[in-house]
Amino acid sequence: MKKKEIAIVTGGANGIGLACALRLFADHLSVCLVDKDQEALDESQKLFKQSPDQDVLVKKVDITNVVEIRQLLIALDEYQVKVIVNCAGILSMTPLESFDYVQYEKILSVNLTGALALTVESIPCMKPLGGAIINVVSNVVISARVGNTAYSASKSALLGITKVMALELAHLNIRVNAISPGTTDTKLLQTYDQHERRQLFEGDLKKFRIGIPLNKLAEVSDHANAVAFLASDQARHITGQNLVIDGGQTLA
Repeated sequence: MKKKEIAIVTGGANGIGLACALRLFADHLSVCLVDKDQEALDESQKLFKQSPDQDVLVKKVDITNVVEIRQLLIALDEYQVKVIVNCAGILSMTPLESFDYVQYEKILSVNLTGALALTVESIPCMKPLGGAIINVVSNVVISARVGNTAYSASKSALLGITKVMALELAHLNIRVNAISPGTTDTKLLQTYDQHERRQLFEGDLKKFRIGIPLNKLAEVSDHANAVAFLASDQARHITGQNLVIDGGQTLA
């Protein structure tokens, strides 16, 4: 019996990760939402329409724990892993003059090592048919921001290993690409006052560089659509690339 093809999306309980899962489900893939927040996972699962041909799974997994990653893949043995979206990530300010090494290690563990571990452990699952891996990076890899030492280190390194992954996995017909979201209209930004939001568009040398030329924030669906494209056969000859989705925020 042919296995159902499934997409694994980390950070899938909300935000960009959830948007990616919904978009891939719309493209007729089963999806597995991976996150540490079980309550959020259960709520997010309700957003998917039931289908006899597709499944929606939710798994509470700490992606910094290789044992838990292996247990996840064992639980998905009846599926064919076709797509992986490494979206899980954390961000906190780590200015140099008050540097927090503990927080630095935590950010690298989630943003970088977690994505690497899931990719490495999933290779045997993807070998039979190949597939696509999309790493969610950030436009911080292009334009530096004050206080982002740890976050920038994690995302820059993830972009670097994306290219190595693309080289090493090409012979298995596994394509590996990245997307770099810019400032996105999330729940956090919805708490900003008018002045703070205006700064996002106009630019602030200390925080946001050149602003956003398109004069609007990205929506999570903008990133989900890019992921869906990179996961599809329409992108079958694209690997090792970074698609920047920031409204021109990093043009300068």
